[in-house]
Amino acid sequence: KDTPSDIQVLEFWDGEDPEACNQDIDVDYPLGEPCVDADVVASYDPKTYRYKALDTKASMLGEPEDMNVMQSLSFDGCGVNYIYQPIKAFPCGSEPDLIETDPDLTNVDVLTSVDIVDPVPECDNICRYEWDANADNWVQTQTCDSGSGCTCASRELSRPGPGDPTVLEFPCDRDDGRTPGPGSLNFGRSQIEVCSVIDTSPYSIPLRTCPPPGDSYY
Repeated sequence: KDTPSDIQVLEFWDGEDPEACNQDIDVDYPLGEPCVDADVVASYDPKTYRYKALDTKASMLGEPEDMNVMQSLSFDGCGVNYIYQPIKAFPCGSEPDLIETDPDLTNVDVLTSVDIVDPVPECDNICRYEWDANADNWVQTQTCDSGSGCTCASRELSRPGPGDPTVLEFPCDRDDGRTPGPGSLNFGRSQIEVCSVIDTSPYSIPLRTCPPPGDSYY
């Protein structure tokens, strides 16, 4: 009897399932066994009484790509938590879809700095000018004390008209450009957006009564 030749698949059809008759199926994988369960196109080799794998569905798709596939996703109102696993897959020309989530943010005022601003005293001195008709000019007859931090140079005087006063007096102005006023405690603040806010007990600074001039606390 002639020895059967090697198999050449010229046509194929669906045959009976050997497993339905409780027969063991032995399959040889000349190119390597798939790493996961997969549909395999195989042909029976009468010389070895075994099936020989010819192709798999995955082999028709080309080389797989290494991809990170998301398995689960949760959104806590601010952050996105997800679980992913690296796999080899066949995208087959498909494009990824972008999923966007809008966090639920709350505006909160936060304290960023605290500064003590020293008081800026008023100028106690007087600037006094008298009009000199002969010189056709204002003559300064009283000025600010030297080194007092005050000046009269900030005032611009114009030639008086008929009936206008010929003597002018006005307070000295500070020569450092600062506006006179009491001291203060300045707080810098910013507004930020956060996911959640936890209210806590307020923090307070106790007030103290200043002693009368000349007295002191021990």
